[in-house]
Amino acid sequence: MTVKEAINKRKSIRSFTPQPISKETLDEVLEAGRMAPSARNCQEWKFIVFNNQDNEKSSDMLKACYDQSCVQQAPNLIVICSSTDLMMPCNQSIGTVSCSIAGAFMTLSATENNLGTVWLGRFDADKTKEILNLPENCVPVAILAIGHPADEGLPRSRKEFSEVIEYR
Repeated sequence: MTVKEAINKRKSIRSFTPQPISKETLDEVLEAGRMAPSARNCQEWKFIVFNNQDNEKSSDMLKACYDQSCVQQAPNLIVICSSTDLMMPCNQSIGTVSCSIAGAFMTLSATENNLGTVWLGRFDADKTKEILNLPENCVPVAILAIGHPADEGLPRSRKEFSEVIEYR
């Protein structure tokens, strides 16, 4: 699959089968995140893989993610964390920008591997830190629910090219 094909195929998947993801495939997805560009090449990130199957903390993670059903169904969650609060001159957080790029790379790699993902930005970061026993300087930025899709997901709607692109 080409990058363009992965970009065009990728969509948010909110329903997963219970089939586990092989460690080899999961590592390939994580490697894509590790290889992503980062602001000032700081690489101030940590990717925490939460095994959501047979985990006594699964119900706690579900609550921390405000009971989103995709969290309960996904065999794994990738908690994307930043270890910096440095700001760039453009007033953007280095950690948030870098972690977002890494997360996007991971979603494309997951798509290439016929896995589905959904990006979760709605979660309680403090509860997530507590559940995962993260150090003070490790701040959750996003969570990727990842697994084998149970369905095709909803159709993607996108604005027209001319609505979002300007040449000046």
